[in-house]
Amino acid sequence: MIDSNAYTGNGINDYDYIHDDQVEWYKQNVERLNAREARTVDSMAYFHIPLQECRTAYELYVAGSDEVKYFFGRNDEKMINKVCCSDYPSKLFDTMVELNSTKAVFCGHDHYNNMSLEYRGIRLT
Repeated sequence: MIDSNAYTGNGINDYDYIHDDQVEWYKQNVERLNAREARTVDSMAYFHIPLQECRTAYELYVAGSDEVKYFFGRNDEKMINKVCCSDYPSKLFDTMVELNSTKAVFCGHDHYNNMSLEYRGIRLT
């Protein structure tokens, strides 16, 4: 579980993100577990506010891209962006791809979105 924080303080829809020090903590712990087990340990991540890559995956899915694999669900969000993520980029997703440990990410926040898509080898639900 990772704290995706809440708001930046600049308004109610100005969502915060997973900061660099949190990404470094994640990376150190994945590398520590991998070293201890002498292999890449599979993991999953849980947090509240979706990463920007969740929006990217959804937009690719809507566009019919083969970069995304659909598993199940619908996105019935009423917000214009359909995935309510931070406007600030987090390094977490790229770090997850690089380390090849995290196989799935589960987010809350979007109340009418229960889609499950795979993007760049990580299942986003």
